Amino acid sequence: MLVTLLKQAKANTRKCRTQSRRYIETLVARPRREVPVEKIITCTKCRKTFTVSGPYSSAKQVPQGVTCPFCGEANDVLWPMDTAVTTIPKNQSA
Repeated sequence: MLVTLLKQAKANTRKCRTQSRRYIETLVARPRREVPVEKIITCTKCRKTFTVSGPYSSAKQVPQGVTCPFCGEANDVLWPMDTAVTTIPKNQSA
């Protein structure tokens, strides 16, 4: 009985490894999807909102400084690594 259980465990392990390997191969073979990133930021000094946008989103995000287009204050935002940041002012109602 113990031998049968060990054989089943070995077969299951082999099957699991094969499935994992196939899954990893499909992930590697997939082309990278470039998803545009857009975040709405509120300035810490003047409290006006502006949009920060970039070409794509990666999994790793790092803090980057973004300058407010209204008052020039530097604001920190979590942004995808190796991605350019574009600041777009939003229309403000008085």
